This record gives sequence, C-alpha cells and structure tokens, in this order.
Amino acid sequence: MGVRTFFLGKSSSANFLRPREKRLGVVETAAVDGKRKLLLVRRDDVEHLLIIGGPVDVVVETGIKGRPHLGPPLDDVIIAKAESRPAPDYGKT
Repeated sequence: MGVRTFFLGKSSSANFLRPREKRLGVVETAAVDGKRKLLLVRRDDVEHLLIIGGPVDVVVETGIKGRPHLGPPLDDVIIAKAESRPAPDYGKT
C-alpha cells in the first residue's frame, strides 16, 4: 500500500469511503390486478418494464431510453391565504 500511495499520490482507501452513485431505481409502479404489478425500473439511464407478482415475472420491454434526470424533487410550496374581497359589481347600476 505504501508503494501504491507513493506512485499514485493518495491512498486508495479514500475511494472506499466515497458514496457510490446510485445506478438502480424504481421509476414508477402500477397495480395490474390484486396480485400483479407493473414496474418501470431504471438502470444507468435505461428503463425496463416488468410485470411481477404472478406465477412468473415477465420482462415486457427492455432498452427504453430514460428521461434525463431532473434533479431532486423540490420542497412543498406553501401558498399564503389571500384576503377575501368583495366580488366586482359588473352590470349593476
């Protein structure tokens, strides 16, 4: 390890402490019936459509180009309650 540190300039143990980028995730799910679910799974920006929960799990479609990452979801928006005001008096004279 000392020789590696000498030639590379830093310890390789730093790579083990760094969190890895998430490569796999469930994009969306939908219930087909009481037992089966339809799953859209993303791995490395490619999506795969699966049906799970029946006698066998089935890959419906693979190699779907995923949407670009939009970033983390935003915080909830709180809308302030506006003061009530009287309705306009249209057409009344």
